[in-house]
Amino acid sequence: MSWPRYESEQLYWEPDSSYPVSRRQLLRHKGPYFGAVAPLIANRQVLLSSGLLAIADEAVVELARFDVEVGQMVAPFSSILLRSEAASSSQIENLTASPAAIIRAELGLKETVNSSLIISNQRAMSAAVAASASLSLDSLLEIHRVLLEKFDPVNAGRLRDVPVWIGGDPYGPHKAQYVAPEASKVSELLDDLLAFCQRDDLPALVLVAISHAQLESIHPFTDGNGRTGRALVQVLLNRLGVTNSVMVPVSAGLLKNTAAYFGALDEYRAGNPEPIVEVFARASLLAVSNGRVLARQLSSVRDSWNQILGVRSDAGANRLLDQLLASPVINRLRAKELLSTTEANAQLAIDKLVEVGILTQQGSGQRNRVWQAEAVLTALDDFALNLRR
Repeated sequence: MSWPRYESEQLYWEPDSSYPVSRRQLLRHKGPYFGAVAPLIANRQVLLSSGLLAIADEAVVELARFDVEVGQMVAPFSSILLRSEAASSSQIENLTASPAAIIRAELGLKETVNSSLIISNQRAMSAAVAASASLSLDSLLEIHRVLLEKFDPVNAGRLRDVPVWIGGDPYGPHKAQYVAPEASKVSELLDDLLAFCQRDDLPALVLVAISHAQLESIHPFTDGNGRTGRALVQVLLNRLGVTNSVMVPVSAGLLKNTAAYFGALDEYRAGNPEPIVEVFARASLLAVSNGRVLARQLSSVRDSWNQILGVRSDAGANRLLDQLLASPVINRLRAKELLSTTEANAQLAIDKLVEVGILTQQGSGQRNRVWQAEAVLTALDDFALNLRR
């Protein structure tokens, strides 16, 4: 049995007269158009080539191995990788911000729209992993709510009740590259998808890739479908026991070749699931490779700090070092929180790290002072740059 393709049906579009465009332009979008008809997949047999299954199995082994490797490290790599996954998933949607900008926004300093969206994506990713034990429609809606509640409170955590499409223009679906299934069918399609997600007869990465592609194609929300779909990837990897300690930045691997990723989604809708499985397998292997490089770089930074500092292991400055790997931009209040100490003692620890060159102060004022661990930011910038090459 071959994998079912998406069919189409003719629908009718009545343009919204409130759009600030000419009547003539609106009328160009009036009339019949074709929208997707998604197949039900809960009990479908999945037939893939033996070579592809071997690559998918290799990727799962490497994901699990990396999870163990990083989970055993003393440094807080879980939060580093969470930020990397959220930033990469957002960048696929052309939402970009530097690591320093994201961390500054976490501190409530100089928050941009993009950095704020990425932080919301981090929270959604965390909500995703928390929901992995009980994957349901409610948990999927909660992920979406966390993602968009600050930016679109009306639609956050709600299934769409309007048509949505990819490409074209916002005035109507006639020029779209892809028009998602009718809103009235979304609930049934999600119930079917969630049943598919519960299957235990498929290789882990096959289940992950197809589940993601099906959610992307249903497009159940007015916005945030891609980021929610990539959060689902993390839910399933955790639920299937592939990852337990950290969130492997699979989106970082997808970001390496977004054309292949989007092309594979098109192929999936045409009835060929092999490309999306291969894209996820290769993205996973790449994410592990890049993640290992980042882990080695940050471990090297930490070792160099040990040689530089030369203070008692229980001193505030030394205790702050591990935290700087995950939070390389801090202010005094953040240091106080990380060390569970007084502001005065937090400032003493910061001053010591400035004295030995581990931290540098940004700006010259006394109010709202911020310090950066430049070595960590350089490693994170290199990691982000490598993803775009």
